[in-house]
Amino acid sequence: MVLPLAYQLTCIAGNLLSRTLMGGRSERNDHLLLHAFTERDYIVPERTIMSNHRTVLKHTQDIHNESDEEIEDDTKKAAKPSATSYTGGLVLAPKKGFYDHFILLLDFNSLYPSIIQEFNVCFTTYMKKPVQSRS
Repeated sequence: MVLPLAYQLTCIAGNLLSRTLMGGRSERNDHLLLHAFTERDYIVPERTIMSNHRTVLKHTQDIHNESDEEIEDDTKKAAKPSATSYTGGLVLAPKKGFYDHFILLLDFNSLYPSIIQEFNVCFTTYMKKPVQSRS
C-alpha cells in the first residue's frame, strides 16, 4: 500500500523513488518547482547551503575585494546566538515492540505553511518589478 503511493508521488514530482521513500517533502516540492521553471525556460540559481556559508563569503570577498577582517566580522555577527533561547519539547523514548493498536504521531511540520502565510514569503505572492522598455 505504501509503495504505490510513493511511486505515484515520485511520478508527479519527478524525483527519485528512494528519496520519496526517505520522506523528503521539501525535496519533492523543489523538484516540482524545478520542472515548472524548466518548462518555462527559467534558470534557477543554485541553492546555498548554510554549511557552505563561509565559502560563499570568501567567494564574495574575492569578487568585491573586501578585507579579511570585514568578512570575519560579518561571519561572527551571523554566528552569535539570539538573546532569546528556547528549550525543546519533551521527547519520550519509544517503547520497542509491535503495536496492535493505533498510536498517535504529532507532526509539527505543518507549522511551516503557517509561517509562509504569516510572513507572506510564498513564491506565489512574489511581485516582480515592472520592466521598462528601452525605446
